[in-house]
Amino acid sequence: MKRMYVISLFIFVLLSGCVSDPATYYFDASNIINQATQIQLVVCENDNPTNINVEEDTILFFDIDNIRIIETLETEKIDEFAYELSSITFHIEMESVNSPVGYTIIIYMENRELIVLSCTVIGGIAYGMAAIFLNDGTFVRHIARFADEPKFKRLLNNYFDL
Repeated sequence: MKRMYVISLFIFVLLSGCVSDPATYYFDASNIINQATQIQLVVCENDNPTNINVEEDTILFFDIDNIRIIETLETEKIDEFAYELSSITFHIEMESVNSPVGYTIIIYMENRELIVLSCTVIGGIAYGMAAIFLNDGTFVRHIARFADEPKFKRLLNNYFDL
């Protein structure tokens, strides 16, 4: 009986250890350094932020004409910014806010794409977005889900006058 208990305990520990954390995603600093033409901090309005599951037919929204520009990062700081951004953990999960809310980073890329990064906590709920849009606001694809909102806030404070 005692042996059966030990075996059961061992199997339980083994099986509970199989539950893994979600896969992680990190931005490639060299890609941003080589292709970013401009990085801006903006404020986005979203009167009804909703976290949604991103599926094949999901379209996230970003109204490029309805942003308030706070500051444009100096060109000579893009490299340093990219390296710090590449240290922020994202989870490869299909969840995003329907449209960015609050402080949002826009990384303008040479290929007409915009990387849109936003993570705002409202009422204890994090509304995050890491997605790619065309420069006209057309949704291209979801990248990942924010896993480290405090580090994103530090990035904003380190590079922009907040």
